Order: sequence, then structure tokens, then C-alpha cells
Amino acid sequence: MEMSLDKLKQLVLEKSLLKEQDIEKVISSAKEWVEQRNIPKEKQNEYVLRRAYASFKKRLLSPAVKFKGVVIGDMGITDYGTSRKRNEILQKYETADEEQRKKMIERGEINEKGQPLYTDGFRKGQEIIPEEVRTRTLILFCMETKQNKNLRLGYLRLFNNIDMEIPMLKPVEFLALKTDRTTEQVYYLNESDITEFEIDKDAMKDFDFEKFIEKYISDKLIIYKSQLKKFHAENADNFDRFCIVKGDVVRVRKTATSLLVVLNLQPESGTDLDTTGEDTVDCWLNKPYNVDEMMMDVYIIGRTNEVVREDKTDITITGYALYSVYDAVEPEPITE
Repeated sequence: MEMSLDKLKQLVLEKSLLKEQDIEKVISSAKEWVEQRNIPKEKQNEYVLRRAYASFKKRLLSPAVKFKGVVIGDMGITDYGTSRKRNEILQKYETADEEQRKKMIERGEINEKGQPLYTDGFRKGQEIIPEEVRTRTLILFCMETKQNKNLRLGYLRLFNNIDMEIPMLKPVEFLALKTDRTTEQVYYLNESDITEFEIDKDAMKDFDFEKFIEKYISDKLIIYKSQLKKFHAENADNFDRFCIVKGDVVRVRKTATSLLVVLNLQPESGTDLDTTGEDTVDCWLNKPYNVDEMMMDVYIIGRTNEVVREDKTDITITGYALYSVYDAVEPEPITE
């Protein structure tokens, strides 16, 4: 394809989050640069194109795909099992005899210095597993912008920019790498060197989070305690067992690093108010949202857990995001 400034501009719009005015500024700057040099007139357009391309080539050459959707959960920063995998290989090596150790080296599980190696992916048998790899996983409903199909569930892992600010529960555009695990039902995505998020201002004008839930994830909405218990029983072994609980706040407790929000779910008896605590659920969040005990119609997206208290089994939520219909609840800075 013979390149022109118009074609370059179109490619950049398709492959990045840059807007048309941003691209025009780069092209104008390239033209100014060419005009200030002693470049023959017949070659000036070529040099403008090359100069502009140099500014965009990192985006154009990246395998990252452009998506749009909504980030509905932030699972926080974890070690992603790296320490466990490293320790498993080391333990296996330490208990192996000489012949078994040679086979482990041949399989690329460990090197000749006794250092454990990655056993899958592009780093298989090549890179040493570090003692810790901090990652952050986001839960999304998204679609590839070019395909323009219905949104579907996705998980995005961040490695290098784990402290990146993420717009939660709002329409966004972002760039990410599709992994081999991606299916027709679920996107499994990794961060790329150009991953970034921007609020989709056009989509934001008509966005309603409750309508979004109704359209895409109504099957995970829980308003009764019996629903919560049934959901966990049916999904206890499922990694994707996130749900959305809706209720009124009855208690809040903040710590330096977490927030406990106790929600009162809707009584199944109808209009009766819960005076026993039987309809409450403890939700633990890793961000101190600005929540008080008078808030009503609060949604918490999270993962179910089973706990035993005084010989009684109950279900709690590890919360990944919180939304209030009537109040602003942006997280406050974490303080000691």
C-alpha cells in the first residue's frame, strides 16, 4: 500500500487512542521541521511523511489491539503465583537425583546453575523466574473496536504499569494484547508497551451503569441472600465466580489498606426490614471508597468466598469495585 499523509492518519486513528487533532499537530510539526531544513522541494512531502511516521511508528508497529468497553473490577496487585511456581521447581530439583536433574535441565525447567525457568509462553526455558512478579488484573466487558460486536467478558493483566490510574465503571477505550487463551466467550488480555485507557466521551453521554448491568451481566446480579449462597455453591470451583450484590449500607469499617462494607440485601419476605442480620453480607474492598452508613442502592462487584464463623457457614465478598446510584463514592487516598 502506497503511503500518504491521509492513509497514515487513518492507520493511526485505528491503532491508537490519539484523536484527529493530536495527529494533525504532529503532521504540522513535521512540516515545520522540513521547512526549516535545506530539503529539495520535490522531496519535502516524502520527508514530512517520514518525519510524521517516526512519531507514530511505536503505535503502528505494536501488535496491541484497540478495544472499547467498561472496566467493572480491579482485582488488585498480586504475585500471580510466581513464587509458588518458582518454589515448586526448586523443591523438585532439590529432591531429584542426578539423572532427574539432567532431565529437568533438558526440559528447560531449570538451568545448570540451579535457577528455575519459565515453563510456558515465549519465555519458556529461556528466562529465570524471579522471586516475585507483581501483576494487577482488571475485569472488563469489552470488544475489539474494529469488529464492533457485542461486549464480552475479559481479563487484562498489567505487568509494568501496575499503578496506572484506571477509569472504573465508565465507558473506556484502551489498547492491549490478545493472548492464546482468548475464546469466543472470554478475552484474556495482557498489557502492551502502549497500553493506556481513556474515557470514551461520546459513549459517556448516554451511559447508565444500571442499564449496563441489565444488558450484559443481569445473570450475576444478586439481591437476596439465598441467591448469594446458591451462586457460590454452583461456582465455588470457578475462577470467574464474580457477581454483583446490591443493597443498602448498614456498617462501614476502614483500615489503612482495606474497607469493610456490610450490605443489607433485600429481604425475601417483601417489605419487612431485616432486624436479625440474616440478610447482610460482608464485602471487603482493597480501596477506601467514600462510603457512609446511610447510603442506599449500592452495587459491589466482587468474588464470593465461604467462611465459617462459630460453626456457621457464611458467604462474604472480596470486592473489586463499588458503585452508588445516588452518591459519589470515588476512593479516598489510602493513609496509615
